Amino acid sequence: IPVKLYQVASVATNGSYTALDAFKGLDFSKANSEATAQMWSEMAQQASKMVTADTPAAAQIQIQKAEGQEHATGRAEGLSTGMYLVIAESVQSEQYVYDFIPYLVALPNNYYATTGDDTWVYDVDTELKPEQQERFGSLIIDKTLTSYNATLAGAEFVFQVEAIKDGKKVYSNVHTLSFDGTGTKSLQIDRLPAGAQVTV
Repeated sequence: IPVKLYQVASVATNGSYTALDAFKGLDFSKANSEATAQMWSEMAQQASKMVTADTPAAAQIQIQKAEGQEHATGRAEGLSTGMYLVIAESVQSEQYVYDFIPYLVALPNNYYATTGDDTWVYDVDTELKPEQQERFGSLIIDKTLTSYNATLAGAEFVFQVEAIKDGKKVYSNVHTLSFDGTGTKSLQIDRLPAGAQVTV
């Protein structure tokens, strides 16, 4: 997973943040221990909209799973203290698309709210915030009629389509192709879940 870190603010010795030039619109006046998760989320969304193709990233890393590791990891070294915006690119597996919510992380950080220890931590761990969306595909059925009896006034072909995924029926419908002469006709069935087993 390609990830970019953008420094959005510097930090003073008293813990107050000052937005950098590229992120001047960010208001860190309420960035304290009483700030809500909603406030941080909204500020991260605002910051992500300020990023352009010309905005320099403080670090670019690849989150990947090494052999023998339980989790995929990545590491950025030599970062200045301050507030960082974390943006991960969307990735795809065979069946899903994973989008990642942009978020802000402070360097250094402390975990007083959860541990009661207000020691500054400079080796900060953070986790990506994924959203999983199912991928879909299309099924195209081609039917070729090589002979035709005009006295029968048309020919119809009916297809029962069933799709199963993870033991559950995810699609069931009947489709018809009508012919008034020889030739090939097609029908397309959209939004079948990727990875489903389809029977026609």
